[in-house]
Amino acid sequence: MSRGFYAATAAMMSDVNRFETVANNLANINTHGFKRHQTLHHDFQEGFVKRVQSARLRLSLNAEGQLERERVQDVARPIGQIGTGTYVTSSWTHFDPGALQATESPLDLALQGEGFFTVAGPDGEIHFTRNGHFKLNAEGELVTHEGLNLLGRNGAIRLDPAAAFSVDADGQIVSEGEVVDQLVLVDFDRPQLLVNEGANRYIAIEGMEPRPSTAKVSQGFLEQANVDVASEMVQMISALRSYQISQKALQSEDEMTGKLIEVGRV
Repeated sequence: MSRGFYAATAAMMSDVNRFETVANNLANINTHGFKRHQTLHHDFQEGFVKRVQSARLRLSLNAEGQLERERVQDVARPIGQIGTGTYVTSSWTHFDPGALQATESPLDLALQGEGFFTVAGPDGEIHFTRNGHFKLNAEGELVTHEGLNLLGRNGAIRLDPAAAFSVDADGQIVSEGEVVDQLVLVDFDRPQLLVNEGANRYIAIEGMEPRPSTAKVSQGFLEQANVDVASEMVQMISALRSYQISQKALQSEDEMTGKLIEVGRV
């Protein structure tokens, strides 16, 4: 298969991945604490192009003054480099903060600054999230809407459903004048390395050590997604147009190959 087929196909696959990433960002525009993703692309190794070698006739005079003919090969002179397509290397998460939306619900919490809430994942592993839309389960525990426990220093946070409670800026939970627990808020030096587990939750890879977060808690607020609709639409249109261009290039390559095959049959 020619290099043109590979380059056009690789470009189309990259554009599909970029389109799907943008579509996912737009689909989560109303997801609290959602962080937009961006695909990272890398070029395949460039090919070094040389001029095709050709034979030429060299004329010279020998010692007797007679004309001699010698067939020699030209040196393959370099022309330059040619790209061979791109591929998606990874997906990058942008953790810049989203705007805060007032809800007046004491169960809604938002973080101002860098950091994450910690929740007990379904697999027993600690998960991290920016989504502060919590509720009370039947046992009076603060949980996510998937039923995962929000974690405090004492583990699962239990509250009296009949009693009012407050959460201060440092994450201290107070009910009826007594400190119930303290939210465990953490941050990472390179949060972009966190693995997205879905449902707006992340896990740390080996070697990533969480540290205490300096983020402040705002009770009665929720963080909105940090997705800019206008910017995402521009990215979507760009990916679509790039896909169409690569598709036409692939069709042209196919037509050219077909004509070459027909010529070869003559």
